[in-house]
Amino acid sequence: AELAKEGLTLKQYKDELKEQLTISRVFNERVRSGLSVDEKEVRSYYEQHIDQFTLPEEIRVRHIFIKIPQNSTPTELRAAEQKAKNIYDRARTGDDFIQLVQEFSELDTASRDGDLGFIQRENALPVIAEASRSLKPGDIAGPLKTEAGYHIIKLEDIRNPIQSFEQAKQKVMKMLYQEKMENKYREWLQALRNGSHIEVRL
Repeated sequence: AELAKEGLTLKQYKDELKEQLTISRVFNERVRSGLSVDEKEVRSYYEQHIDQFTLPEEIRVRHIFIKIPQNSTPTELRAAEQKAKNIYDRARTGDDFIQLVQEFSELDTASRDGDLGFIQRENALPVIAEASRSLKPGDIAGPLKTEAGYHIIKLEDIRNPIQSFEQAKQKVMKMLYQEKMENKYREWLQALRNGSHIEVRL
C-alpha cells in the first residue's frame, strides 16, 4: 500500500533497492577502500591551521558587589549608590582592589578575592560585558547598576584560548577523511569517463 502511494510496484522497488545496494558496494570497494587518515596528518593540519581552532575571546574580571536591599526606600537606594561610588573612587585612586573586595563585597565571590575566572565575554552579565569592551587589563569601571545592586569591576586579563589538539583531533580527522574520499571519488569518475566509449548514431 505504501509503495502504491509512491507509484511503485514491488518489482520496481526491489530493482531500485538492488541498484542502490550495488552502487553502495561499488562505491565502498572503489572509493572508500584503502582510505585512512593517520595522526601525523591530523597534527600537521592542526599546526598549519591553528587559527581555525581559536575559541571565542575570554575575559577575567574581579568585582566588588554592593547589594540594593529588597523593597528599599529612596534613602537606602541613595546610600547603596553612594557606598559603591566611594569604593570605586578608592579603587581608582590606588587602594588595593583585593582588599576592597574583602572589606566591602557582599557576594560569596569575596572568598575568591572577587575573581570570576575566565569567562566568554558574551556569558558575563550584560553590564560587565559591555563595560569591559573599553577596558585594558588593570583598568577599573563602575559603579555598574543591576536590579540586584552595584558592581565595581577590574579587568585582569583578556585571552583568545586555542582548542587543544586532543579536543580538535576527531573533527580534523573526519574532515581530512571526507576530503580524501571526495578527491578519490572525482578521480574514479574521471577514470570511468575516460574509459567509456559512446557511439552516436544519426
